[in-house]
Amino acid sequence: RRRFLSPESVRILSDWYTEHEDHPYPSDQIVERLANRANISVFQVKKWMANKRVR
Repeated sequence: RRRFLSPESVRILSDWYTEHEDHPYPSDQIVERLANRANISVFQVKKWMANKRVR
């Protein structure tokens, strides 16, 4: 079942990705921080990053 991220969550993740496009692999600590800021799970952050790198 698909659950879409809020526009605010996507903005937080996109901002990080854009700033780190040369090496878009956040550490576990960064993933946790992003998850807290975006109010989503660590799994969702990791999945979003993986999809973003592929697409």
